[in-house]
Amino acid sequence: TFTAHPKLDSRTDHMVAFGYEPDGHASDAVAVFEYSPQGKLLWNAKIHAPYVSALHDFAVTDNFIAFFLMPLNFDPEQIARGGIHWSWDATQPSWFGYMRRGGDGSDMRWIKGPTRGMFHVLGCFDDGKRLYVDMPLAMSNLVPFMPHRDGSKYDPVAALAYMTRVSVDTSRRNPRDYTMERMYPHTGTLPRQDDRY
Repeated sequence: TFTAHPKLDSRTDHMVAFGYEPDGHASDAVAVFEYSPQGKLLWNAKIHAPYVSALHDFAVTDNFIAFFLMPLNFDPEQIARGGIHWSWDATQPSWFGYMRRGGDGSDMRWIKGPTRGMFHVLGCFDDGKRLYVDMPLAMSNLVPFMPHRDGSKYDPVAALAYMTRVSVDTSRRNPRDYTMERMYPHTGTLPRQDDRY
C-alpha cells in the first residue's frame, strides 16, 4: 500500500510518502512520513480518511500535504465473490484533504466535494494563504478495468481527465469548500512537468 509516487524534496532530498490501510485490510487509516537521504525517519503521522479509497498519489509543498480521495472504494462484497479490492461507487462524493507537513496529523481537514476521478498530481504550491494542487480530474471512473458497484459500464467520455487546479483557503480554521478551475482543454491522466523547469 506504499504510494506509487513518493515525493523528493528538491532542497533537502528528503522523501515524503504515505501508505494506506496501515492498520490492516480495509482500515481507513493513512500513514504519512518523511525520511532523510540516510534513511532516518524524521516524522510520521497517522490520519483517518472519510472512506477507504484507492489512494494512489498526493501533493507535497514546503508547508502542506494534500490528498484527493475518489470513490474507488474498498468493496467487501465484491471480494467475497472472488473479485478485486476496489469498485467505483458513483453515489459517493470525493474528498480533498490537507494537513500541515511535519505535524502529527491532528490538523487534518477533509472537505467534501463532487464525485470525481483522480490518480495523479502534476504539481502544487502554497502562498501562505491558499494551497494549490494541479491534477487531472474526471467526472467518473478513469480506468475501464475497475468495476462499477452499480453494474453500469465504463464511460470513456466521463473518464476524460482535464487538468484542474484545486485550491483551498488555508488561512481559515475550518474551510467548508474548495475551488476547482479547469486549466487546459487537453486530456490525460499522467501529467509531467517540463524537466527544464
